[in-house]
Amino acid sequence: MYLMAGAGTNVPELLTITKMIGRRASTMYFAMVAGIGFVSGYIANKVLPDFTPVLDFDRTSNTIKQVNKLLVEVPEWGEWLCSFIVIGYAVYALFKFVRGKLKKAQSYEKR
Repeated sequence: MYLMAGAGTNVPELLTITKMIGRRASTMYFAMVAGIGFVSGYIANKVLPDFTPVLDFDRTSNTIKQVNKLLVEVPEWGEWLCSFIVIGYAVYALFKFVRGKLKKAQSYEKR
């Protein structure tokens, strides 16, 4: 329930849900997910009053070391190259967007 409440109450998810099912239904959805999350958390705290989660830091640290071995390091020039490629795509998309808007504005002026 808690995983669903976290994903179901973030802003992008709520905006998407609002576009799909409407403002009133998404407000009810948010209220129900948040309410049920709070109620089930309260009940869990009452049923398990002395529960303390256990985290094995040695195992976690070992896992992080193993994952760090899989990381690929790119030289600085590679990072710059990738950055310029991404910026180039963004500028190209912006150019196409602005050009489309200008064409649409010119077609309205001709009418």
